[in-house]
Amino acid sequence: MASISRTRVISLNRIIATLSVAAAFLSYAVQPASAIGWVVDILVRAYLHFVAGVMAHESVHGHLGNTR
Repeated sequence: MASISRTRVISLNRIIATLSVAAAFLSYAVQPASAIGWVVDILVRAYLHFVAGVMAHESVHGHLGNTR
């Protein structure tokens, strides 16, 4: 199995963090029309906020940059 460089992992983490925060904000622009839509909206929005929170937590510990 090939090893992934730290720089590549940091870049991937930054991309995931940016996309999760953008998706979390964009989720507020959608208003579901049905009960199933509301359930899906709540689950997806909760997951997006969880991922964004995890990425924020990791960045506080210095895991998303080359220096701490």
